[in-house]
Amino acid sequence: KAQNGRYVFKDDIAPGNYFYKRQIFPGKIVLYIDPLFAGIAEVMSVLDDSASGPAGLSVLPILPSGDANADDILVRNRREEALRWLAIARFYPDKLLPYLKRYARHAGSSYWFLDCDSIGVPLDTLIAQTRSESLRTQARGHAKQLNELRIFGPVDLLIDNRELAPVKNRSDLKTLLARVAAKNHP
Repeated sequence: KAQNGRYVFKDDIAPGNYFYKRQIFPGKIVLYIDPLFAGIAEVMSVLDDSASGPAGLSVLPILPSGDANADDILVRNRREEALRWLAIARFYPDKLLPYLKRYARHAGSSYWFLDCDSIGVPLDTLIAQTRSESLRTQARGHAKQLNELRIFGPVDLLIDNRELAPVKNRSDLKTLLARVAAKNHP
């Protein structure tokens, strides 16, 4: 519907994968991944193939929703791993992709600490950071954003802070990353 020469979108009618009210950040690309996704190794190999993805790419975890059964072992493991990703992204940003690439070799394993150790992330400090109130607050905000954007995974790509693209397979991810890279660097 046009008003004052401009189109006005109704919230319940605008496409569900385009968030026109969000501030646009050209070139910002966030790849959201479920930490226990069985295909995480394929996702990481795509990033390897594309030299860690286009500039502006960051990787963040998909957290279980707040109403998920916290007593369920998979929910608990997923939440713990997601907190590790958030802590590494916040306190050791240059080490997140190396950690994820190592983690992807045996996703969901209880030997995550070996991956941290091999890339130089101090375990005691990381554990304390994942238990800190500031990171828990960040995780709650992150979970709220995931819910608002309807990011449920296992792999989703948020482009320019506005457009959400669900990733169905390896080829899909390669194509999306190549298109975003071409758009940002014509």
